[in-house]
Amino acid sequence: MEKALLDIAEQLKTIEYLDDKALTKVINRNNKRILEEERARAATEESRARTAATAEAPADREPAPQTLDKTGAKINPARPLSKRHLIAYYLDVKRNDPEHWACWNFTEEQQRRIERTLQMKPRRTASGVATITVLTKPWKCSSDCLYCPNDLRMPKSYLSDEPACQRAERTFFDPYLQVAARLKALTEMGHITDKVELIILGGTWSDYPLPTRFGLFANCFALLTTVQKLKITLLNDARSMSMLEFRAMWQPSKSKLLPCRSA
Repeated sequence: MEKALLDIAEQLKTIEYLDDKALTKVINRNNKRILEEERARAATEESRARTAATAEAPADREPAPQTLDKTGAKINPARPLSKRHLIAYYLDVKRNDPEHWACWNFTEEQQRRIERTLQMKPRRTASGVATITVLTKPWKCSSDCLYCPNDLRMPKSYLSDEPACQRAERTFFDPYLQVAARLKALTEMGHITDKVELIILGGTWSDYPLPTRFGLFANCFALLTTVQKLKITLLNDARSMSMLEFRAMWQPSKSKLLPCRSA
């Protein structure tokens, strides 16, 4: 993976940006090299096994463990490298391995070009603003409109198969965790999250109790202001924590914020 990244950096010394076609060409070339090395290694191991064969019947081989990238995603053996793997590897070394990072000796201009080239879904922050959507928890509605979807797992008028709804359900509709998870995902894709547009969606807003409404706003903005002070630390710590541990660590003081639930 390091060879592929350095190959991209070498090409970016003379040009500003690698488009998708050029980047795919570089990745495919390195994938071919990796597969050839794997075949040669497998052939060598097989040759050694035949040489060291004994009269005993060979034991059943255990299945090879699945290879995971820095984000924990499975790596396709036929295509071990992808844009997602490269950006995860690049950011992980930059944040957590200063000695290795210093060996690359990238200038600020090279870093900017690499991050722009490897950034996933660049349209997410094309305007310079990272959009974060927070969904309110399911709550009863005073109206009973026939045309309004009514999914028991979701706030009124929203369906559980929508991406924002699925993200909210995974975090138990906790506004703190929704904002943190989205910031973490955008950062791992190579996006800058210094400027955020916060969108709050849900059912009939006026039907939620007043403490719930104030608590939701307070929790969201408390996390965003915390992130500005402890950006990378916050996102790196979240990797090794469960949702409940993360929530407990970054729970704002009860004396300052209202609870994000009804009394």
